[in-house]
Amino acid sequence: MKKHFLKITLLGVLIFSIFGCAAQKPNWKEVVGNKGMAFTYHFKKGDKHTYRFTTNNNTSQEMAGQTQETNVTNKSVVHYEVKKALKNGTFVIQSSVDSTAISSSNPMLNQINSLLQKSLHKPVELIVTKTGEIDTVKGLNAFPTVQGSIDWKQLFESLFFKLPTKPVKIGDSWTKTKTKHKKSGPMDMIITSKTTYLLKSIQPYKGVDCLFITYTTDLSLSGQGSQAGMELNYSGSGSGSGKIYFDPASSTFLLMSSENNVDGTVSLPSRNMEIPSSTTVSVKAVRVK
Repeated sequence: MKKHFLKITLLGVLIFSIFGCAAQKPNWKEVVGNKGMAFTYHFKKGDKHTYRFTTNNNTSQEMAGQTQETNVTNKSVVHYEVKKALKNGTFVIQSSVDSTAISSSNPMLNQINSLLQKSLHKPVELIVTKTGEIDTVKGLNAFPTVQGSIDWKQLFESLFFKLPTKPVKIGDSWTKTKTKHKKSGPMDMIITSKTTYLLKSIQPYKGVDCLFITYTTDLSLSGQGSQAGMELNYSGSGSGSGKIYFDPASSTFLLMSSENNVDGTVSLPSRNMEIPSSTTVSVKAVRVK
């Protein structure tokens, strides 16, 4: 009887060890380094994250032989909370601005900080897919619009980036192409961007093993409008690059930074006049909690 019991016990241990090992999740770092792995946003209801954004915008414009430079720095803290995780793989997310302030070489822009405070704690709803596509952004009508200050829609969309739609391993890349229409002063702008992401390696960031992703962006811009009865046209192009430390466990980035450069020209056909400009925009976003 004891021998029979011993055999059953040993058999049970063997079965447990086989199925126990099979049930263990594979080491994602090894999988990424070998055959590749699919990554998605996998939030659950109640997840909360907060980011600190620092954006520097430097614009140089030449007009009538004179060069004018404008520097604008914006610092904002933005948080979001997952309100629903839908069965189709999309998420209903509510976000808001906790704080924001601008400093600029243009004294007029420095005076709008009191106006910007009206943007604080106003709810914005985003519908985000599991790969980071932004389906809708609701609630922006309540935000103050000031030329040369903050692009609110872009700020909220920057909380997520486009993940690949197929498994990737180190060295693989994927591309996101986007065309958006934007009002910029008196002109209606069309901005087309093509961003190529590259899974460079696995690197630690603040003690967390992350996917280290680099990316490059090509930009094309065109616009039309009028001011004081004069027709205005704009044409420009640019490029950029950046890096991301993405934590697969929380499906959030811990750090994202980029720099974009755009050269363009505003033309006034009625005056046979052209105004060239050059803009550099650098952005750094850090998850603070």
